[in-house]
Amino acid sequence: MKAFIALFSQDADRRPALFLGLLGSVLLLAASCRGSGKPDEAAEDPLNTSTAEITRLSERILAEPSNAGLYYLRGLEFRSFNNQAALTDFKQAWLLDSANANHALGLSEQYFLMNDSRASMGVLNRWLKHNPTEQRVLWALARQALLLKQYELSLGALNQILREDLQNPEVYYLKGRNFRFLGDTAQAISSYQTALEMEPAYERAHLELGVMLLAKGDDTGLRYLRNALALNDSSAAARYQLAKYHQDRGEFTDAVETYEALILRDPQNGAALYNLGTIWYAADSLEKALRLFDMSTKVEPTRAMAYYGKALCAAQLNRSEQAMSFVRQALNLNPDLAVAKALSDSLEALSP
Repeated sequence: MKAFIALFSQDADRRPALFLGLLGSVLLLAASCRGSGKPDEAAEDPLNTSTAEITRLSERILAEPSNAGLYYLRGLEFRSFNNQAALTDFKQAWLLDSANANHALGLSEQYFLMNDSRASMGVLNRWLKHNPTEQRVLWALARQALLLKQYELSLGALNQILREDLQNPEVYYLKGRNFRFLGDTAQAISSYQTALEMEPAYERAHLELGVMLLAKGDDTGLRYLRNALALNDSSAAARYQLAKYHQDRGEFTDAVETYEALILRDPQNGAALYNLGTIWYAADSLEKALRLFDMSTKVEPTRAMAYYGKALCAAQLNRSEQAMSFVRQALNLNPDLAVAKALSDSLEALSP
């Protein structure tokens, strides 16, 4: 039974400058420059969704076109509804005053929001060449590099931060994540433990350390998972990992109770629904397992194994046509799913 469940179970980036800068302001007046040029034609303004604050800032920019800070502030306003206008303003703030960390951070973040991670990282790296100890930009680089899976770059930025801030637990937490993704388990565990020595209530460090320890067969990881839940009883991640721990050890009663408690709090947790379905399938509660697999596919329509689970249940309930429909859906999602191919062959062999 354990072997069967193991098969199914899964864990779940100066004149020319001045001229360019004025473009954003000119756009606000563009409509009144057409036709007769009367001011009352401003209603045709292509940026007629402009806010009162943007209008105020635009008027100030007309009066102070070389004030980089005004473009930066207007970029922040635009960011909530017009990414391209925001990018234009952040670029202009950067052109007028590239020594200001706010301008580097604003432009970098805007590029990242617009899915241009290369340009985003380029801004941060260029800025740090001239200002290598600026903490806010180092933090931005460390976090963004981690998201982009540039782990060595992230670690370099974090080590630079440590030269001026030795007692920051978040540095060690992020180092732990980087080492974890690099596959350096020993360094990751050490970093997480250092973070917890500095901040015992660091929930995410407890959670990730617990997961790592359990993955290497160290049951002391269970204590860290429970610490994470004690710090945040609503932590779906900690509750899921605890349930998975019980399931992997064959402690199915505890696993079911923990999965059900999690699903009660988080009904959209597809991984928990799926894993609970595998437990009930192994216990021959086919209708219950089928409902859980079905709920999992509704939450996560691309989970091929959940369709396969539905097909297995239907087949054992002698619903051959339904089983074939489910297994085809599994294979449509993952044509290389060997167990689904085998089931499909078996069903076809049994068909009249």
